[in-house]
Amino acid sequence: MTRILAWLSAAIVMCIVAGCADVHGASRRLNVGMTEQEVTTTVGYQPESVSVSTCGTNTPHTWQCKSYMYGGGMLGTLMILFAEGSDGVWRVNSWSTW
Repeated sequence: MTRILAWLSAAIVMCIVAGCADVHGASRRLNVGMTEQEVTTTVGYQPESVSVSTCGTNTPHTWQCKSYMYGGGMLGTLMILFAEGSDGVWRVNSWSTW
């Protein structure tokens, strides 16, 4: 019992210090085609990291994609991939959680 309470206390402290976001709940509110601003508003905070890379390397047509990473803590990780449209606006292409 003492070990369980110690573990729960440590988990709560980690959530307070590092932030515990329910990335699975956030992922259920996402939609393909959302802009970066819409995603930030929907998720409720800025991503932990953002990177731009080449996606679709196993397909005939590669494309530039931007990825947002959220979480990484006890409640999971959310990765959102954006594609840049012809209008220059980055929009959600897909996402995954783990």
